[in-house]
Amino acid sequence: MAVESPERAVQRGAEPQSQGFNQVPAARPVATVAYAALWRSGIPSSGKSLHHPSRSGKNSGLSGPACFCRADSQENGLGQQSRPASASRQCGSAAFGAVGRQQRQGILVPVVNELYGSKLIHGDRRGELIHARCPHMDNGPCNGGGNRDMARWPASEQPLAPFFDKSAGLAGEGFLPCGVCSVSTARTWAICPNRLLSLKSGNPSSQQRPLFEKVLRLGGFKPGDLVRVWSEVSLIDKKQNLNYRFDYVLRSGSGPPIVVEVMTASTSGGNRSERTDIRNAFCDAVLFAVGTIPERRQSPGVNIRQVWARMASQLVVKSQIVNRWGGATIWVVQDALTDYIASSTGIPLDDLKSPDWSLGEVNVLACGMDDPTKLQLYAGPVYGSESEACWAQLLDTPSLPEFDVILDKLRPDTVTAEFTVA
Repeated sequence: MAVESPERAVQRGAEPQSQGFNQVPAARPVATVAYAALWRSGIPSSGKSLHHPSRSGKNSGLSGPACFCRADSQENGLGQQSRPASASRQCGSAAFGAVGRQQRQGILVPVVNELYGSKLIHGDRRGELIHARCPHMDNGPCNGGGNRDMARWPASEQPLAPFFDKSAGLAGEGFLPCGVCSVSTARTWAICPNRLLSLKSGNPSSQQRPLFEKVLRLGGFKPGDLVRVWSEVSLIDKKQNLNYRFDYVLRSGSGPPIVVEVMTASTSGGNRSERTDIRNAFCDAVLFAVGTIPERRQSPGVNIRQVWARMASQLVVKSQIVNRWGGATIWVVQDALTDYIASSTGIPLDDLKSPDWSLGEVNVLACGMDDPTKLQLYAGPVYGSESEACWAQLLDTPSLPEFDVILDKLRPDTVTAEFTVA
């Protein structure tokens, strides 16, 4: 089969340029959710308005993630019978035991933690074909999440081709999607937005159901409401010099929009020659899962500062835009990120811990990877008074140190360069 180049795929998949929120209802929603069918027993049948969403009801800790789809056939991505190629021949001369040795020496090495929605376990997928489906997207085809085009693998290319069902290559138009959901260092970090929350169907995975229902309650949706969802909606206003994209826009009837932004960790670039970039880490994770290589390989780490910088640059702006429309923006992040912000930036996030929120506020909802019921809302106005915590104060510098703090480091013997201006 002809394999489409990544460049051509990007051109073909370029998103349409919408001219603002008013065009959203005319588009086809990615999901329509009959809320009554989702509202579990034990949660009140009545709900409050958008201004005061209901907080009653309990979150439920349900079972773990679904496994890979299983298949009895042994066809590769081209519909042919084939034997796996030698991992040592296909994957270079890197030492596969490096991670194990470093971990035994007490060195924290980032490794792939989840693949296609399942914990990465050695040999767990031996003897079966991988369908590359995501349990967090109603078992639909994995789209590679935040990795997408840069990490996908040609479906006909060794050494992965023999381990995938041909449907995976067909769904990816000639490519296998990078199915790395999360990586582990000292903590586990989601690197795919769909791992934290997917609103592309009304059937969330067991891991995401508590968060899914919390978002709907925060959005003011009530049992029986028909909620429509649009994904990756562009907001472009050349006159105002605005160019943003919303992850999800939710509406019920002609009600106000609820925008949901999902922020996950970014991976560092890694080293391709040492196979620590995300594409090779994906390849090695598959080979580990099918038992071809004996030990986990190192993956790229996470760039936490980059995630916070990206989020901080949009946090207030997007919230203010949607607030003006009468709606609200809910930022979904991992609790590991809020822990990092609180401990490493001096920003007192705890001042904004809240059981509820009001219209016009900026809302950040932190969720746990290991405990789906561990949810914490941080909510507050953009600007407040001296007695009221607000995001403007928190995003400001926590202190203004004196120049003397760095003066002793600016010595003649530490100068990097010296020149006279012409």
